[in-house]
Amino acid sequence: MKKLLILSISLNLFFLLAFGYIIHRKGGLTYVKTKLGMEITSTTDNQKPSWYYKNYKYWTEKKTMFEILPQKQNQIVFVGNSITDGCEWSELFDNPKIINRGIGGDNTEGLLERLADITKIQPEKIFLEIGINDLGVPLNTNEIKTNYGKIIDKIKRESPNSQIFVQSVLPTRDHRIIKNDSVIILNQKLQELATDRSLTFINLYDNFKDSSGNLSDKYSIDGVHLLGKGYQLWKDLIYNYVSASTNK
Repeated sequence: MKKLLILSISLNLFFLLAFGYIIHRKGGLTYVKTKLGMEITSTTDNQKPSWYYKNYKYWTEKKTMFEILPQKQNQIVFVGNSITDGCEWSELFDNPKIINRGIGGDNTEGLLERLADITKIQPEKIFLEIGINDLGVPLNTNEIKTNYGKIIDKIKRESPNSQIFVQSVLPTRDHRIIKNDSVIILNQKLQELATDRSLTFINLYDNFKDSSGNLSDKYSIDGVHLLGKGYQLWKDLIYNYVSASTNK
């Protein structure tokens, strides 16, 4: 009887540890809250990570660089974080009208702060791809959607002739904090927002995932940032939107 009791306790402990490990691998409390339909409580400024845009000197350096560049109107602007920042878009498309306004470490709050530097040049088209760093702060998906809505409204107000494209956030792979369950929820809300604002939503997410639903290792080494093949795929997915004439 005593042996059976010990065996039972050992088995229960094993399954408890195994369950805890699985939850930890999937993102811990963030994963549990997502599954239960709960939103993550936002962090205060002193809890935000060191790479948060306000504390990240690269963000300030790039922003001040953009401020002094020559201002040309009717350009095609790619806007976002390090994933946008990492591509030579003009060369990739062989199109001198394209400019890159991505900044590594940026999120929707940072973009709102620097958006006037983009709208003042009255772009022909703006391709938005931002939100992954917001999940890492973390902000909850409702807050991100609210910020995203403010970005769109500000563009429409300050550069009303700009055509806006909302691109989905990409999947991740083996990220310690950001899990694809949260990315999927965020993308659903971004699609809703684009529909409500009568904008084009471009689903990049499904094209970058592997059979397990993670960012394919064909396109990324670290599970977040892209290799050349990833940018080539991205180009193929949006080529028609970039090259199409804009009716004004």
